[in-house]
Amino acid sequence: MNLLLFRPEELDQGVGTARGERAAHIRTVLKKTVGDSLKVGVLGRGKGLGEIISDTPDQIRVRVGELEAVTPPQVHLIVALPRPLALSRLLHTSASFGVRHIDLIRAWKVPRSYFDSPRLLPERINADLRLGAEQGGQSSLPTFAIHEGFRSFVESIDDSPNAAAPERRFVLDPEAPRTFAPPLRLNAPLSLAFGPEGGFIPSELESFDRASFSPVRLGPAILTTEIAIAATLAQLALLDSWAGVSC
Repeated sequence: MNLLLFRPEELDQGVGTARGERAAHIRTVLKKTVGDSLKVGVLGRGKGLGEIISDTPDQIRVRVGELEAVTPPQVHLIVALPRPLALSRLLHTSASFGVRHIDLIRAWKVPRSYFDSPRLLPERINADLRLGAEQGGQSSLPTFAIHEGFRSFVESIDDSPNAAAPERRFVLDPEAPRTFAPPLRLNAPLSLAFGPEGGFIPSELESFDRASFSPVRLGPAILTTEIAIAATLAQLALLDSWAGVSC
């Protein structure tokens, strides 16, 4: 945990409370005590420093200081629903990078039973996203939606408020002829589609093509979904940092 993150409703006159594992992490990993400062964030408001004002066996109270607003990357992920255990890792990674929105979708190679997993309960998803945001030092959580129909989702992508412009839509495909290339900034909406670990089938790739998604590859390695997402977001962050830099 690199940022102690609070929801606005969790603050009482500017003071937030950490309990359980979060309080234990502050004591044993960060080794903070009363009077010490630590990095804090408030969802939708920004991040800054807080001061520990009390530490009792069951809780730590932190006074939140002045916050600096942060604009997250405008990244929209479309992900074929992975195995339930992999889903948590995927959500952690996405939130760590500051992704704006995640659409979890059905694909031919996604078993229907995955959609019955308790890991898809909103409270479970939000808990995973919060852990990821605290790890990545982000003061916002991705919004998310679950879609059990592949074709209806892709065919209506132009109506989605989360979708990027057609020229900034990409579908990851290890057989694609091209890779990401500069300039590619993250301060404007960018939509990225990831298939199941067996990949999208040809008809699904054709659907994305009709929806103006350009196929791109990361490299020669065949990656699991959550690693492919991490590798993609890292590549894009690097390309974004290079923008405007002359060598």
